[in-house]
Amino acid sequence: MSNVFFTADTHFGHAKVLAFESSTRPFTTIEEHDEELIKRWNDRVRPKDIVWHLGDVYFGKTGEGLVDLIRRLNGKKHLIRGNHDTLDTAYYVTVFDEIYGVWPKYGFVMSHVPLHPESVDRWGLNVHGHLHSSSIRTDDNYDVDPRYLCVSVEQHNLAPVSLDEIRKATE
Repeated sequence: MSNVFFTADTHFGHAKVLAFESSTRPFTTIEEHDEELIKRWNDRVRPKDIVWHLGDVYFGKTGEGLVDLIRRLNGKKHLIRGNHDTLDTAYYVTVFDEIYGVWPKYGFVMSHVPLHPESVDRWGLNVHGHLHSSSIRTDDNYDVDPRYLCVSVEQHNLAPVSLDEIRKATE
């Protein structure tokens, strides 16, 4: 039986993310960053596992670079396209089995950008990316809103998080 994993905001090839997220991505070069994220992914994910990447995969200059990098990652990969996933779709379909904008599955809804609270209420939980180190807070701006779970790599030791871990965190 395969396991199911989720991740977001890997930003492979995006040197500026090292400055934006220096406390959680403490790398000297983007090449060092990319290699470490690939290692951590492959340490958790087996070849037959399912991985949902919730957007902002790659920020390199060429589609060939995306294809070469994603082929190094274990798992059967699905993409919820993010705001930085702007290469021609032909490159993404080469390495992702399915591509969506927003997708309900596993009893919650997946997106890149967090959904509006009225939309989340329909599903109960929005698993998303986009926020990197930040979280959506409740109206009093104190507690993390339990209707949202961010799977950006910054929040999960730069690695994919399992469906079991998501279910445990949202019990």
